[in-house]
Amino acid sequence: MAHLALVTSSQPKSAPTTDTRLLKLCRQYLASHAYLAELRQRHVAAMAIAASVLRKRPADPAASDLWAKLWQTTPAYYLTHGIACSEKRQAALLAEIAETRARTEAGLRARMQVWRTVLAADDADRLLDAIVADCRSRRRT
Repeated sequence: MAHLALVTSSQPKSAPTTDTRLLKLCRQYLASHAYLAELRQRHVAAMAIAASVLRKRPADPAASDLWAKLWQTTPAYYLTHGIACSEKRQAALLAEIAETRARTEAGLRARMQVWRTVLAADDADRLLDAIVADCRSRRRT
């Protein structure tokens, strides 16, 4: 009996048939996309305030250094860095989504929802339906 257990445990495992990882990545991307849009709106308002308070950077080196220190204390400065970090995170998530294979219709739909935000295509639903129909027809053959 022990010998049989060794044989069955050494069999290769089948590939997972769910898209849990892909769905999680897509949810993270869409949440990040919404957060980034909010950051950009707040950044525009903060930049307007910073521009009215700080005005143009002076040519004098000492005054320019003081201006730079003041700039680094504004919310606009922090939002600029927050946007840059969020964009890097989104790019990494998008690359991982592109590399992760969709195994189910839910995975395909989640991936298409991400691509819709990236491409802003008007006919993304029609494209998604065509892809799903193609996947279904391949399963039947």
